[in-house]
Amino acid sequence: MTDSTVEVLCYWNGTILRTETDLRYIGNNVEIEPIDVPIHPTFVELLKMIYDIIGVDRDYQLVLKCHHPTEMNKFQPLVVRNDRTVARVLLVPSKYGMSSVQLFIEQTLNHYHLSNEMGHLTRLSTGDTDVDDENERDKEDDRDDAIDTNEIHLPNDDENCCQTENIDLVMVQTSCGM
Repeated sequence: MTDSTVEVLCYWNGTILRTETDLRYIGNNVEIEPIDVPIHPTFVELLKMIYDIIGVDRDYQLVLKCHHPTEMNKFQPLVVRNDRTVARVLLVPSKYGMSSVQLFIEQTLNHYHLSNEMGHLTRLSTGDTDVDDENERDKEDDRDDAIDTNEIHLPNDDENCCQTENIDLVMVQTSCGM
């Protein structure tokens, strides 16, 4: 660790055990890797570093939780989700007199990637630009998705100009008596 970097201890392949005053990362296959993180990275830059270090496929979403002090000898998880929380996490050693930051990493399958194009946005934000092959679709699929405008029927203005519709609104109030 230098003046321009912060040591971050990355923990993965485990689960967070939360007690009244502390957090622990437990599991049979827990791995720990120290990385020197520049003092002012963006959230995306930090994510890219972590993906590279732990070697997980980018089809997995990473949830980063800092072992964050709240008061003397008490810790809570702080979810790292943007540039502001990255900056806050990297201040922990200097603010609380610690030698490093502990970052617990949870991996979940990125369902957006599997079900729609939002996954491509996530992958692009972490520097993975090889998504063109996945965007290839054959013309038959495109035809299935096309809207047949002949099947859309709009009401004729002459037929509906004077029709009114009555709508009854009913309010139901419930109470739970004990």
